[in-house]
Amino acid sequence: MTFLFLGISIAPSIAIENLKKSSIPISSGNTLYVGGSGEGNYSKIQDAIDNATDGDTVFVYNGTYYENIETEKSINLIGENRETTVIDGGGYHFVVSFRNMYLAEYVSVQEFTIQNGRTGITYDTGINNLNKTTHLISPIHTSSGGFSNNIIINNEIGISIGWRSENIYIVGNNFFNNSKGINLDTTSWYNGIFNNFISENNYGICADGSLFNFISENIITLNKNDGMYFRSYCDSNEIKNNIICNNNNGIFFDYNCSGNIISDNNISSNEQKGIVINHSNSNIIEDNILIKNSMGIYLYYSSYNQIKNNYISNQKHDAAIRLYYLCNKNTVNFNILSNNEVGLILFRSLQNNITGNKFSENAYGLYMYEESKYNMISRNIFKNRYYGIIVGNPILLTLSINDFLDGSNFNKIINNNFCITQNEHAIFDGCWKNIWKQNYWGRPRVLPKIIYGGIFLFPFYNIDWHPAKEPYEI
Repeated sequence: MTFLFLGISIAPSIAIENLKKSSIPISSGNTLYVGGSGEGNYSKIQDAIDNATDGDTVFVYNGTYYENIETEKSINLIGENRETTVIDGGGYHFVVSFRNMYLAEYVSVQEFTIQNGRTGITYDTGINNLNKTTHLISPIHTSSGGFSNNIIINNEIGISIGWRSENIYIVGNNFFNNSKGINLDTTSWYNGIFNNFISENNYGICADGSLFNFISENIITLNKNDGMYFRSYCDSNEIKNNIICNNNNGIFFDYNCSGNIISDNNISSNEQKGIVINHSNSNIIEDNILIKNSMGIYLYYSSYNQIKNNYISNQKHDAAIRLYYLCNKNTVNFNILSNNEVGLILFRSLQNNITGNKFSENAYGLYMYEESKYNMISRNIFKNRYYGIIVGNPILLTLSINDFLDGSNFNKIINNNFCITQNEHAIFDGCWKNIWKQNYWGRPRVLPKIIYGGIFLFPFYNIDWHPAKEPYEI
């Protein structure tokens, strides 16, 4: 597992470097010029585009151009310098729009400031026909598609990738003060978002029903709502090697999103949660660093997810990981959970596998309550300030008849290491049908280990009849 902290730069991949170096695409077409002092140069970008043909390049000299540009052509639109070559949409509609692009071989927009539009850059196939797809070839594949090295500011949407668009690359742009920095529309897929700086928008990246996208090596910070928000059937996306900090939530998958991989990200200092998985199954969260969020990873009504090899520390107000309400058959393996209020919370969640984690210096290591049943807790290390494992509601000092009759029972706590420094290794309340077996309780033991608790306000106990005589290698 690679530890990445804020302030350390991210080394771009070879593919991304190749994309950045191709700032002016290779084209067999003509070059038309806008602005400047050359004879025959156009004064408006739209006029040059209207006179261009597929494969041409429109080069725009420094200046501010108040236009709303629209085309259906495969062209390269290149500014002289993104700091000083400005396209201003005048506060309404699109600034640059590519429409009906289902037969386009490539398009390119580079080195502009694009501002004050309903949408900064719009790309749309213009079709509702599943037999036709966009074939936008990127420089990674030796051609020139994509939107790169622009400043996108003060738009409702910075860049919008429309229905059924694919193989579009958004690289090296700065997004500021948009409602949404980047928006991926329904069934847009196989797009790449690399090396962008996305800050001070309402949302950094939004997607709705978008598939197979690769989002990597971006810095996403200071957005008012979510750094990334994925809604409804966003499947098989990969989010890797990003810095996501100081947003409201870091990454949010909302409703029926599956097969996504969230890995090797630094997710820190977000106001609410680092990662949220809501009503979504079969996602992988691995090798991430989550520090100083309010909560680290939050699952709600989500099953078959894998949370593994993450480092989660110093969550400000809540748990490192919380599986809340019908989060069933998830695996939580080989994570380091340290210096949080609680390492892991299970609420009404069943048949989860919690194995090989290190719970250290939390106030409470693992807390299961309200009918969290049939979970396997095995080969973990518990070294916390107060309790290693709590089963039931002793912290809350409340117990309902439902807890008494059908509490957090039938869990298996097997082959774990409980370090001696804790105030109490384990405690339970309102549940008596859990299995404690062959755990190491801080020192070698010959006699069984008694785990004290209570049932409906009466003292009770469980027993580990065969405690381990030495700690496990975990």
